[in-house]
Amino acid sequence: AISGQTIALKGVTANDDLYLTGTDNSDSIDFSKLTDGGNNLDLFIDAGKGDDTIKLTANDATIVETITFGVTLATNGVDSVENFKSTSDKLDFSAGTFLNDGTEVVLKVLAGTTAGAANDNILILDDGYKTYDSLAALNADTALDTGTATFGSGIAGAEATVLLGWEDSAGNTHLGVAKIGDSGGLVGDVVELVKLVGIDWEGVVAGDFIQ
Repeated sequence: AISGQTIALKGVTANDDLYLTGTDNSDSIDFSKLTDGGNNLDLFIDAGKGDDTIKLTANDATIVETITFGVTLATNGVDSVENFKSTSDKLDFSAGTFLNDGTEVVLKVLAGTTAGAANDNILILDDGYKTYDSLAALNADTALDTGTATFGSGIAGAEATVLLGWEDSAGNTHLGVAKIGDSGGLVGDVVELVKLVGIDWEGVVAGDFIQ
């Protein structure tokens, strides 16, 4: 194991790929000191099962990082990601089946009545509408439930599976899998998959996702 060192990796040619696969345990993966020697390294991380802590590169904007997630607690756990670079790094949830798979569209939910448009499949709760410091608090909030809330009512003509994002009081964004009812609002419990440390809801865009 190498810990606490500054490591420079340089590909033979530009945009060479580096792949890292984690274990079924709760791994700690730290690339915060990684640099690529100026060759635009592409880094692919699949941390596997368990509640993993992933620190992405902090000092080299030329490295593009893609993190692959499972879409259930059993296949992923709840991961924590630091140093995520919006519009550059990618969050890959393609293991799941979502509304409008393959085309990522973000809907910012400003109120319980934000209907959205056809095929919106990444719903982010505005921090002016709702924030939650625990998944239990989110799942216990009946104001989000179908029959009470109508957000997402315009995204599909039936119940739909989407990614749901929400912010906590510290300004971190959480992402999980949710079902939206035909008339809007949540159906059943949300399954949390990842916390983006230091990224608020306004710092997440459609180009950050792969579905």
